[in-house]
Amino acid sequence: MLHIQSFETAYDYLNATEAWLNQQPVKNIGIIAPCRQLMAQQLPNSEAAFANLLFNNNIIATAAKPGPKIILSASEPNIKGINLLANYFNQLPVNPVGIMAETTLANAFINEYFKSV
Repeated sequence: MLHIQSFETAYDYLNATEAWLNQQPVKNIGIIAPCRQLMAQQLPNSEAAFANLLFNNNIIATAAKPGPKIILSASEPNIKGINLLANYFNQLPVNPVGIMAETTLANAFINEYFKSV
């Protein structure tokens, strides 16, 4: 079953997600580096948001907004799951200026995100 796991801080997010991200470090450095920078600042950031998409309690996709853009990564292009992540972020007061992801993922996320904006 698909579900969203959300996190309040970059620390909690990386604690739960970094091992998965490090399975493909070159692909995921765009998430890891800004989250580490946010952790180093140790300041609250109301514009930041972090979530994983889980299937049977395993991460299959993740989305983070440590800065102005949402950064999305997935182990598989599960469009239904990407739509869940888009809807989750759409409910948050984070106002992204863009998305960074593989084209298929980015298009699916954007199409769902802007349905109700």
